[in-house]
Amino acid sequence: GVYHLQNGTLARWLSDQGAEHLARLARQVQQESGHDPRMALERFLLGTGLVPRPRLRVRPKQIVFRGIASGKSGQSRLYVGKGRGRGYVFGTLYASDPWLRVEPERFSGQPLDAVVSADTEADSEAQVTVDTRALTIGSTPWQGAIYIDSNATEEPVEVPVRVRVVAEPSSVSRNLL
Repeated sequence: GVYHLQNGTLARWLSDQGAEHLARLARQVQQESGHDPRMALERFLLGTGLVPRPRLRVRPKQIVFRGIASGKSGQSRLYVGKGRGRGYVFGTLYASDPWLRVEPERFSGQPLDAVVSADTEADSEAQVTVDTRALTIGSTPWQGAIYIDSNATEEPVEVPVRVRVVAEPSSVSRNLL
């Protein structure tokens, strides 16, 4: 399928068969998908309306940073991958606030750092970083989110992020502990 979509023979064949709407779709996804031919094939399959979307797997469902000292940063991992079933998952990740960052911002079927469990395929691993320099110390945690915009869902998936900013311990406390 990838080969025939890439070289245009699928679009020509569909046009010859009188399925001009599918031929247009094949040409459109071929132009839009750039360097990843599997992305083009997945867009074509979804565009026909004949196949279900792939399932998205996200771990954890929320990220909580407990007690990061003011002016410091903290990091956590976010795993994104394909759940059970058919399909090729790809998309982008973005943060809701300037104090929150996620890298890399793009993912596709191939894992960035493979994390494989017995029941699923490999996940992509993203690094989530919070920077507390612009955040005030308080008992109430700051709240933000990482959004995952993918071909697996119509709307972006939200992963809530909470961070509690605390005062840095005194030098006596740091040395004593």
